[in-house]
Amino acid sequence: MIRWIHVCRHTYHLRPPRRVTAITMYENIFAKASLQPVKMRDVAYDMLRQAIITNKLAPGARLLEEHLARELNVSRTPLREALKVLESEGFVQRLPSGGYQVAPLSDRELDNLYSIRLVLEGLAARQAAAHISPEELDSVEEANEQMRSYWLKQRIDAALEAGRAFHAGIYRASQNDNLAILLQRLSDQIARYRYYSIVYRVPDAYTDHAAILGALRAHDADQAEARSRAHVEEERRLVLSKMRERVAATE
Repeated sequence: MIRWIHVCRHTYHLRPPRRVTAITMYENIFAKASLQPVKMRDVAYDMLRQAIITNKLAPGARLLEEHLARELNVSRTPLREALKVLESEGFVQRLPSGGYQVAPLSDRELDNLYSIRLVLEGLAARQAAAHISPEELDSVEEANEQMRSYWLKQRIDAALEAGRAFHAGIYRASQNDNLAILLQRLSDQIARYRYYSIVYRVPDAYTDHAAILGALRAHDADQAEARSRAHVEEERRLVLSKMRERVAATE
């Protein structure tokens, strides 16, 4: 399968092109499933979203409804509904000629996403410091320990999911549902860039998380916010740097 990457108005391919047919374009991306009719749109959405986040569907890739419907084992109606939701979330773009493509990546969007996350993540930590319960603290700490354990076992995807669970626990503890929804959406968008840039700073993240946890246990709102912002800023610097290196290597 050819993986086309659209970054900064240029087009690159990640490996030497080989001849493919439309029938094989989505080969091995999706596992076929027997879906309940009432859930077809939701399952199609979930599978497409995950494939986009992990770059199994590459940025800029054209999405052919006929072949996606076959691979997902759904009809075109729920598929189109799923694509509309993904478009509203910024994962896909409608093409002037009709149909959709996976939204391209750009360093400008990456910087914008992290600028927003920097503020909101700090706010979530500040609010969580005031409200977090002992049980929530234990749950967040457990997620951090799981992240480290999975990393040592070289279970990269599981480690990344545990890292996201750590942050999601803080979002819930903030007792600000609107903020949690915004941050979860940002996290999904940024995950695309992390997968593309191959940035897995788990050991450093574990240390950062421990510092955030310490501030939360002390109910120190200023420190919780400061530690969270520092964590996000360092991740932004690294992801942006690695993304630019990868793009340059394909030119």
